[in-house]
Amino acid sequence: MRYKNGYHSGFTLIELLVVISIIGILSSVVLASVNAARGKASDSAIKMSANQMRTIYQMEYLSNGSYTGVSVLTFPISPAFGTGYTCSSSAGVYSCVLNQSAACTFFYGAGSEGEKICKDVLVKGSTSFTIGTLNSNKFVDTYAGFLSYPSNTGSGRCVGSSGNVTDQSSQANCFVSGVAW
Repeated sequence: MRYKNGYHSGFTLIELLVVISIIGILSSVVLASVNAARGKASDSAIKMSANQMRTIYQMEYLSNGSYTGVSVLTFPISPAFGTGYTCSSSAGVYSCVLNQSAACTFFYGAGSEGEKICKDVLVKGSTSFTIGTLNSNKFVDTYAGFLSYPSNTGSGRCVGSSGNVTDQSSQANCFVSGVAW
């Protein structure tokens, strides 16, 4: 089809390539922003789970004077390495890292509130749910829990038996300061 002055209607190849490249750049910027927001949302979900965990432990302590009813956990765990968990002790702190939902059932008992929170944390993208105590006979008087953030490997939310809930840069920091809060 010819128009006035003999030119064809439509876009040139260069014009199309410029528009496509601009759209590509804009979409990559938007996707980067969305991924950052998604990571923050996952971290917020972990923070909420940490608060729920603290509440459950505190309710148990107020009802029974100890934390033993929350978990079927007894330290030291044998074997130290099982399906979905790894346990260790260092400087009087006994801890287990749970990274599969089957371990949540093993440590908290099927259908318990602790199991539900543990599984919820792992489903929300946390790499691990770590629980520990200063006492080798269950959670009698002290505990600390570390819930790792999905968006920032290594850092996470730490809850302790004194009721404190804070961000920590590592699991080790949680168990050094968290249990003694």
